[in-house]
Amino acid sequence: MAYEDSIEIWIIGQKNWPRGKVNKHEIRVDKRIDHPYFAGIHTLYPSKKNENFAIVSASAPDSVLVVDLENSVVSKVLRLPAELYGRNYTLTSNMNLKSHYINNDFQTTHINSAYPVDDNKIVVTTLIQGALGQFDLSNDSFNEICSGFVGCHGGRVNDCGEIYFADSTMGAIIYIHQDGTILRRFATNSRWLHDVQHITESVYACAVADLNELQLLDIDKNEIVF
Repeated sequence: MAYEDSIEIWIIGQKNWPRGKVNKHEIRVDKRIDHPYFAGIHTLYPSKKNENFAIVSASAPDSVLVVDLENSVVSKVLRLPAELYGRNYTLTSNMNLKSHYINNDFQTTHINSAYPVDDNKIVVTTLIQGALGQFDLSNDSFNEICSGFVGCHGGRVNDCGEIYFADSTMGAIIYIHQDGTILRRFATNSRWLHDVQHITESVYACAVADLNELQLLDIDKNEIVF
């Protein structure tokens, strides 16, 4: 579980509750992990390579953080490259971004999502540039795939291996090729589609911020499922 400034590991007693039944007494916090760079956390995903590691995106340090869950430490900090997005502050070991938060106007990218695709690749989206790119953990390099979208959120890969993200102000799900070519769009009824996540087959969960709703959309049937 990711919060704005920390993450927690939960132990769930029963994994398959009856529909509509969630027993809070069967959920307990195993541990809480903290770090001075845990400021403006947006996403948390388990690593594809090792379940004892997690991939965290945090906007204040403009970074992707690889977290060793077993030892409760940050094992790697990947900042988005200054050659592409400019420089603001040099991150040092004694810098606490919770006490001295780097706010949106002083961030270089406002990274808002970091999604592990496979053992080495992480898809990343930024708000300021409206960019989508990919980190390669084998050499820590970063490749920008596209940019220029006004409000780019939630870059991920679906079960078919397609890269997609939320074009927030257009209220659309965008599917993009590795070379930056737009493959297709799906328009929702949102004026601020804050996030989108593939659930199964043609169903996606959409955070429709302007309506204050979580919608499950079937994009093949073009209908709201729930």
